[in-house]
Amino acid sequence: MAIWKKKRYQPEQIVQKIKSYRESGRNGDPFFDTEIRTLLASMIEFDLTLPEAEKVRIISTALRQVLTGPDVNEDNILKAISILEHQFLNQPTNRYVLATALSVKTNSLFPRKSVDGAMLTFTSSLPTDFRREHEKFKEHAKLLLIPSLPVGYQSVRVHLHARSAAEAAQIALDRLDLLRAIWNLHLHRGRTKVTWGRRNQPVNQILLGPLHSLHFPSGKLATDTFWYEPRYRFPSLPISLDDKRDKLFAFETQIRKCLKQLNYKITMEQALLRYVRALDEHDWQKSFSRLWSLLELLTHTQQANYDVTIRRACFLFEERDYYRQILEHLRENRNRSTHDDEGTEEIEALMYQLKNIIDVLLVRQIFNRLKFDSMAEWGEFLDMSVDPNALSNQLVNLRNDITKLNRTINIVQKALRFRRANSDSGES
Repeated sequence: MAIWKKKRYQPEQIVQKIKSYRESGRNGDPFFDTEIRTLLASMIEFDLTLPEAEKVRIISTALRQVLTGPDVNEDNILKAISILEHQFLNQPTNRYVLATALSVKTNSLFPRKSVDGAMLTFTSSLPTDFRREHEKFKEHAKLLLIPSLPVGYQSVRVHLHARSAAEAAQIALDRLDLLRAIWNLHLHRGRTKVTWGRRNQPVNQILLGPLHSLHFPSGKLATDTFWYEPRYRFPSLPISLDDKRDKLFAFETQIRKCLKQLNYKITMEQALLRYVRALDEHDWQKSFSRLWSLLELLTHTQQANYDVTIRRACFLFEERDYYRQILEHLRENRNRSTHDDEGTEEIEALMYQLKNIIDVLLVRQIFNRLKFDSMAEWGEFLDMSVDPNALSNQLVNLRNDITKLNRTINIVQKALRFRRANSDSGES
C-alpha cells in the first residue's frame, strides 16, 4: 500500500499548494499538473513492482479525483492513490510478447533463456506475423528522425505475463537488460579501449536494437505505442560470439546462481541494470556520471560524503593506496564536470578507470559467500580494518564486552526477581 515518505518530505506543503491551486480556478494547468505529479511520485513510496508508467497514471487520476472532491488533505490524496494502486496490483494478467533485437550476428544464435518468469527466444528474424506488425513502426521511426536502423541483428522475443502493456514492456526490457548486463560484464570486465578521438561509442558490445514493439502471442500488436532507445545514435556492427559462447554462458550461469543466494538479490539486479544502461551511452560524460552514482550504491554511501565512498571502494583491492589515488582523481574530475559544467578530453580514459573499479565491486559482491543480510551490512563490512591483527583485537574486545554485558544482564534479572518477590510478600 502507498505510504508517505515523511522522513524527508512534508506532505502538508503540497496539500496547501493543491488547495490554493483549486481555489484559483486554474484546474487543468499542464505545468502545475506535471509539477505536482512529479513531486508526489517522489514523496510517496509505492509497491516495488509498480511500473513507472502506472505510477504516472495513478497519480494523475488520483489528483483529478481529489480536486473534484469535497476536501483536499493528506489522507484523501493517499487514499485515492492507494485504491488505484490496489486495483492495478489485483487485476488479472495477460500474455504479452516484446519484440526487439540484439547486436549479435545471426550465425551465433543464443539458446532460449528463462529469467524470473519471462521466456526469451532468439532467432535470425522475427516470425512472419510479428515481423509484419513490427515493420509498421519503422515508418514511425523515420518520422521521429531516428537514425538509420541496424541490419544483421539477432531478433529477440520476450514472452511474459503482465497486468498492462506498460508493465509488460518494463518487465521485458528489465529481464533482457539483466542478461545483457551479465554478458557485457563478462566481455569487457577489467578491459580498456581507446578510440583515439573517433566518435563516441558505447562500451557495451551487446546492445539493444533501437525499436521495441509489444504483441499478443498471435503476433498482433497489443498497443499502438512502441518503445525506442533514446540513447541510439547510429547502427553498431553486430558482433560474432562463436568462440566466446561457452565461457559467456558459463559466466552467466555462475552469476545468476550467486544472485539467487543473495539476501538482497533485487538490489544487486538493479545495480546490474544501472551498470548496463550506463555503458549503453554514447556520451562518455553521461556514462561516467551514472557509473559514479552506481559506485555510491555499491558502497552504500548514497547519503555519505565522498571520503567514505572512496575508503569503502578501496577495501577490496590489495593496492589500496594506489586505488585511492585513482578514485581521488576521478572524484576531482567529477566535481569539475558537475559544478563547472566542464567536460574533459580525457573522459574516455576516466570512464574506463571508473568502470574497471566497478567491475571488481560488482563481481566480488555477487560472488561473495559471506551471506550478508543487506547492502547496509555490506557497507559496514567495507568499513572494517584491513589489518588482521587489528581485526583479531577488535573481536577479543567485543567478546569481552559481550561477557560483561551478559554478566550485567544476569545481575539485573536477579534484582528484578528480588523486587517482584518482595512486592508479592508485601515487604517494602
